[in-house]
Amino acid sequence: MKKTPIIRIDGRKDGDDKYKAHAFLGLTNLGGISIEVSDDGDAIRYQWYDNKPSKWQEIKYTKSGKPYFTVNKTKYYLDEFMRINVW
Repeated sequence: MKKTPIIRIDGRKDGDDKYKAHAFLGLTNLGGISIEVSDDGDAIRYQWYDNKPSKWQEIKYTKSGKPYFTVNKTKYYLDEFMRINVW
């Protein structure tokens, strides 16, 4: 019997450790966008629920200090994402 891989909320399969989502933002009932924060905390990369991860990009800040990143001229604020606890 062939074992079907489990697909996670961030689109990766079990055993695929190249992209590790830290937070998720649901945009529709069909999915959303997940992010991975770099080890030093100054960059992120994102992944739509069924696509490959993006390249790393620097986290930007508003004048009031609110962190965000942009995708196709749309700002996504990091405080809108829900943290994923992976253990």
